[in-house]
Amino acid sequence: MVWLAGCAIVCCAVLLWLVAVRGIGTVGEFAAQVNAQNIHSLATQYIGRTVGESAMRYDTIARSAQALAEAAAIQAARSLDVRHAVGSAPERLTLDETRGVYNSGQDAAVTCLYWGAPEQLPRARERLGALASVDSILVQATRRLPGVKSAWVMLDDGSARFAPVGTLFADVPHPGDYDFRKLTSYSLALPDVNPDGNSVWSEVYRDTADHGAYVVTVVAPVISSSGAFLGAAGVDFSLDLLVDDIRGLSHRPGEFSFLLDGQGRVVVMPIGHASVLGLSPEVGAAGTPQDADLNHCDEPAMRTAAQEMILGRSGVRTVNLGGKDYLLGFHPLPSTKWSFATVVPCASILSSVSVTRAAMSNTVGTARVTHTLLAVGVGGMMFFILTGFVRRRVLTPVRKLVDATEAVGAGRLEHRLEGFRDDEFGQLARAFNSMTFEIAKNRDALAQAESSYRSIFENAVEGIFQTDLSGRLLSANPALATMLGYASTEQILTEVSDVGQQVYADPKMREEFILRVVEGMEPFVFEAQLMRRDGTRFWARWQGKSTRDDTGAVVCFTGLLENVTERRNAQERIHALNKELLMAQEHERKLLALHLHDNIAQNLSYLKIQSRIMAERASGGDSSLHEEFARVLSETIDAVRNMAYELRPSGLDELGLVRTLELFCSEFEQRYGVPVSFSAAGMESVPVAPEVQINIFRIVQESLRNVARHSRASKASVKLVASHPNLIVRIRDDGVGFDPERQQENAVRSRRMGVQGLKERARLMDGELQIVSRPGKGTAISLEVPIDRAWDDATMPRSL
Repeated sequence: MVWLAGCAIVCCAVLLWLVAVRGIGTVGEFAAQVNAQNIHSLATQYIGRTVGESAMRYDTIARSAQALAEAAAIQAARSLDVRHAVGSAPERLTLDETRGVYNSGQDAAVTCLYWGAPEQLPRARERLGALASVDSILVQATRRLPGVKSAWVMLDDGSARFAPVGTLFADVPHPGDYDFRKLTSYSLALPDVNPDGNSVWSEVYRDTADHGAYVVTVVAPVISSSGAFLGAAGVDFSLDLLVDDIRGLSHRPGEFSFLLDGQGRVVVMPIGHASVLGLSPEVGAAGTPQDADLNHCDEPAMRTAAQEMILGRSGVRTVNLGGKDYLLGFHPLPSTKWSFATVVPCASILSSVSVTRAAMSNTVGTARVTHTLLAVGVGGMMFFILTGFVRRRVLTPVRKLVDATEAVGAGRLEHRLEGFRDDEFGQLARAFNSMTFEIAKNRDALAQAESSYRSIFENAVEGIFQTDLSGRLLSANPALATMLGYASTEQILTEVSDVGQQVYADPKMREEFILRVVEGMEPFVFEAQLMRRDGTRFWARWQGKSTRDDTGAVVCFTGLLENVTERRNAQERIHALNKELLMAQEHERKLLALHLHDNIAQNLSYLKIQSRIMAERASGGDSSLHEEFARVLSETIDAVRNMAYELRPSGLDELGLVRTLELFCSEFEQRYGVPVSFSAAGMESVPVAPEVQINIFRIVQESLRNVARHSRASKASVKLVASHPNLIVRIRDDGVGFDPERQQENAVRSRRMGVQGLKERARLMDGELQIVSRPGKGTAISLEVPIDRAWDDATMPRSL
């Protein structure tokens, strides 16, 4: 019995120890799993946030560069237009005998260069002098934006202004080895390549003026007020500088970031990471092109992620690359159609959990062997001692481990296990303490990194915002508060409860913005007039993306906002200048028409009468000679009167718009043999300003001339209708028709105004002109002008 009791005690002790050791292992594994899940969740949130903020930063840099390039192009065009009118001080240029290039020296922040022919040097010096107003924009681009290598304006005669000076003087090529018209950056602005005249981003290319360095450029064409191409303005980004900037964003072993373009090609990536993405190891090395295509890489997970980035999506994905797990975060750059991505090894994030699991495994294995042997050896004789030992050396430490695990699971990472002996439980306690210390350190590192990215958010030049559907501001940076006239972000978040009523100058524009986004405008780009806190207004442009729930409903909007008032004002000034030019042209036509009619035509009529009198007095002469002389005089008088009518239809002043158009349509039918039906309705009590009358007449005149020249129509019609609030003109023909888009491209290439001239006249009346045509289907032109449109007569030149 004693033996059986001893065996029973020993067996119970062995089972007790086995259960205790197994419980320790289960508790340890549970704690490791919970902490691994927590760390993975925190890391996913952190990477998603930091990648989004980094993408916003690079998008802000790209849009700032694009805005500066457009501003430089607009300022250059304006300066060259002013030069034709008032002249400008010519730039001093000297010939560099070594390179054969004219330059202005290295004493200023911006230098001037000329690669053209020496006989055109005086004109180039004058044009470069006019471009001095662009220097502040070029210097600002090179000093303010990370990664910018240079900023420049280059004209079509081979003259240029360039910043910074030092790099260019070291690398400028000889004219015999260099044709600026074939530059990748310059060619993107040419009308044949860029007929719309918009700013564009280049692909990665070698800069032949910089020893073949790889760059990417944003280019804006320089277009005169008359629509002529004058040159290009651009901002160059160095891939080496961008790599250095991106490398500074990596904080963990194996972590790296890269930029991907809209076709899935790598634009920028630090050295040594290409093989992780399934690319050739040479990609990303200094001096090599960044044109590797992730659509054809060796990793299926990266090909899938590349498709998401090409579609402009954002997110964080766990991907398996080369048999290892990584966290991949990506976010789009709306302005360039690129994406910013960060790759972080999961092993570096969960390293502390792996160490803890290994320590627990070793401890549990050692405890299982040691305590089992101890229980078998002394179980029978040390029952009472064993019971106390189990309570003191096993159950109490296990209880402490369970309590500590629950504390850590609740987020109290400062909790520590203390009072353990130097045994297996002591090792387990030290491993547990080390694990919680590493977790706390990672949490602090995440908080510090979040603080650094928050600094980027706080110090951004453009306004960054997030609003919900109701119009409440969820977040705003200081730049946005300053733009809207608030002293701080706290003030704007507290006071603004409905951006539609408090920020939009016209609340209906907020409704239109929401409607467009809900209908699928992603990423959104919108422009409207906003209102500051003090009531003053300015034009703003914002872009970003919406956040949607699982059902696809919009939850909030996140984006970047910039002040575009200066750009809008520049466009309005150009519009006003075009208006003044057309009005001055009409005034000159009127004076010339009056001169032809009142002087030359009258004199010719007098000569005709006198010749008839002379012929009657001279009897017996050759009457055929007099008849020929009289016929030529009559034709000349008719030609002069037709010319005067073409220059300025006198009927507008005496008969009014309706009767003048009716007579013109009748004369057009007699001259060209094309029947034209004319009708007017509702015009009896509608006063039409003289400037509006002449512009409507010119549009009808030019449209019918096009019918005679090109359409081969059998008939046409002109309708004039006053339908509140607009005055409507419709011109139709049944001719051969044309493709409006192709016609516009041909007009740009041949530098003819054509349809653009008609539209410009419509804009001068605050009206809208639309052309609908298809080959073989005829042409319909519709013009709508506000009835209450009133021009300032003071803008009409009184004398020239």
